Amino acid sequence: MQDALPYTKTTKFNESLRAYDFVFPAADNINSAVKMTIAKLEQFSGFKAWVDVTKKG
Repeated sequence: MQDALPYTKTTKFNESLRAYDFVFPAADNINSAVKMTIAKLEQFSGFKAWVDVTKKG
C-alpha cells in the first residue's frame, strides 16, 4: 500500500497512552474511529518511539 502522505513522517506515541487498554484512533472524522489495543496501534501505525511530551529537559 502506498503512503498517502507525499513526505516522510515519524510517528511517536506519548507515554500516557499506555494507561489505556483500548484507544480509538480516527482519521478524517468521528465516524472513522476504530477501537484497538495499544499493541495493534503499534503494529498498524509503524510507529518509531514512545515519548513523554511532559518531560522537562
